[in-house]
Amino acid sequence: MSNYIKIFDRIKSVFGNSFALAIPSVSNLLLSLLIIRLYPAEWWGKIVEMQIIYYLAINFTAWGNKEYLLREFSNNSAKIKSIWSGSFNLRFVYVLFPVCIGLIIYDHSVSGIYLLAWIVLRHIQQSFEAIATFEKKFNPIVFSEIASLVFIVATLIFFKELSFETILLFITISYLIRTLIVMIIFGKYFSFSSEIKFATLAASFTFMLLVFTNIAQSKTDMMVLNMLMDKTDLAKYGVITIFILLSRNITSFIVYPFVKNIYRLNKASMKLLSIEFLKYGFLITLAGVLFQFIMLHYFYHFQFPLTLYILSFICVLPSFWYTPIVFFLFKENKQSKVIFVNIFGILINVLASFIFIKPYGITGGLIAMAISQLFMLAMVYRYFFKTLEHEH
Repeated sequence: MSNYIKIFDRIKSVFGNSFALAIPSVSNLLLSLLIIRLYPAEWWGKIVEMQIIYYLAINFTAWGNKEYLLREFSNNSAKIKSIWSGSFNLRFVYVLFPVCIGLIIYDHSVSGIYLLAWIVLRHIQQSFEAIATFEKKFNPIVFSEIASLVFIVATLIFFKELSFETILLFITISYLIRTLIVMIIFGKYFSFSSEIKFATLAASFTFMLLVFTNIAQSKTDMMVLNMLMDKTDLAKYGVITIFILLSRNITSFIVYPFVKNIYRLNKASMKLLSIEFLKYGFLITLAGVLFQFIMLHYFYHFQFPLTLYILSFICVLPSFWYTPIVFFLFKENKQSKVIFVNIFGILINVLASFIFIKPYGITGGLIAMAISQLFMLAMVYRYFFKTLEHEH
């Protein structure tokens, strides 16, 4: 009986972690659907433009916080409160930098003020995710996301003819609800008296670069499209990328619970695992593209050619092939190689975006994303097979 309980707890942890990671994307998807169906599509394009800055800012201010703290908690489980509080106190001062820059860039505009509020609120909420993951307490995170989602959905449905600024206000309130719930539940971990160690910034710098370059690479084509196309096209492209990134994130949902097992594999076994992962990834990606078609065609009423869905498939599938290898490179202490791959992916994405977006629009953005993913796949495997050669 005890073995069944352990298996159940493990499955519950996997699904809890997956749901907690996926629900923000699902919330964003529902928000986009409501705004596009009830209001001008370019309004969602403006929100996507704000979200580009939002995602870059929060991943920068997070500074590898979650990944770094999980390692520190594992090494010093008796000092979780002091470790977490010290990190939080230090990074809360750190978040003032993008806030000050944002105030200068937006010149105190209404949209700018709301955007800065999103960054600060998300910064606070994100800080508690390391505790939730380590303690396997995913319910508070999920509950906060659902409460936030219910509020914004109910608001958009029951209030008619809202102004764009009012919608931004309600989105901000939904972020506030989400953050307050998490703060109340995990507030016992906070302490002003915890020692601030500036060495933490240096120790977590590599984790920050990994996460920041990854998110920057995934948003590069959208940033270029924002410069070259109108907000309606940006709105449509923003919706498409939500589906692509959600499908791509499934790789993380599957791999993260089994990282310890992956770290124990030798290189030959890792090669076989990546091939098996690709086989299942092919079916998962195919299902994801089918879901994308159903949503875009029947719910959003977007009419896209078959080419767009083929490109979406190419944008997702490589991640199933190279994600296990990336964790193997972590095991080999080759994080710098992964960072270089991400930076190279950003450069390829920028170059391809400027080449293809102007003549092909939304399709051009997906071409750029697909090319960058294929180049990143090739580079990851190049590094991996080099380690195989050195072993022999």
